Amino acid sequence: VRYLLWAVAAAIVATASLVAYLHHSGELLHWIGRAERALVRPTLNPAPPMPTPRVLQEVPEVRVEEVARDLEIPWAIVFTPDGRMLVSERMGRVKVSRAGGPLATYLQLPQVARVAEGGLMGLALHPDFATQPYLYLMYTTTDATGRLVNRVSRFRDSGATAGDEVVLLDGIPGAPYHDGGAVAFGPD
Repeated sequence: VRYLLWAVAAAIVATASLVAYLHHSGELLHWIGRAERALVRPTLNPAPPMPTPRVLQEVPEVRVEEVARDLEIPWAIVFTPDGRMLVSERMGRVKVSRAGGPLATYLQLPQVARVAEGGLMGLALHPDFATQPYLYLMYTTTDATGRLVNRVSRFRDSGATAGDEVVLLDGIPGAPYHDGGAVAFGPD
């Protein structure tokens, strides 16, 4: 083991000496470029052909039914144990439908920043929603300096609306694009 350690140390010293020499002589970038070209070669083969599309008029196992319309950028849908459907709209609203009825505004979040791919996104119910009626939302907003940030908050469901916001995570870096925002509870 001692000889192996000496060999590794000698290799490190030799490599460091070579890098220092190449850097001092101005040749370091040249040799790095050659190494990259030798190791990274793009594949120039054409992509495989796309499969022929199949359009099915009917799929016996699937039933399509319209349950809502006139939504503004719907993002997430959850169903409460009492049969309500909640839909988040990126514009900062959560809509509710009871027993397939018309949608109504359940929760309005004026602090939501309505930017490109940001806004109200994630929506999840507490795993034991029947006894702990909490709704979790992820949305884009602005901090005190006007910078875009993302936030995860918990709201208490009262049946007709939700309120009593508790901010759980705040200051998650935000941007106009690629904010993500799905909220879900895992098995643990």
